[in-house]
Amino acid sequence: MFKQYHDIQIQAFAEAIYARGELDVLREICGQSLFLNFKTRLVSRPRAMSYIWELHELHGRTSVIDDRIAGLPQNLGYIRQAVIKITSLQVSLSLT
Repeated sequence: MFKQYHDIQIQAFAEAIYARGELDVLREICGQSLFLNFKTRLVSRPRAMSYIWELHELHGRTSVIDDRIAGLPQNLGYIRQAVIKITSLQVSLSLT
């Protein structure tokens, strides 16, 4: 149960930071490829809008899909990165 709760906390934290558009925080907590994915999506969305992300319901258990070494941005080293499968009902709202 702790592992599943921890996985959900990490997802909620990353999605909330993405919704707020905090690139500096995302750069610190994500591997390079995931950070670039978030950055590309952030740059393409309208600046005048703000976003809110909420997790409403979890379906089933979380599971590890992949586990690998990922490079950190700006050649700061490497981290061990796990890809976790989470099936859930989520809501992302755009506010003007």
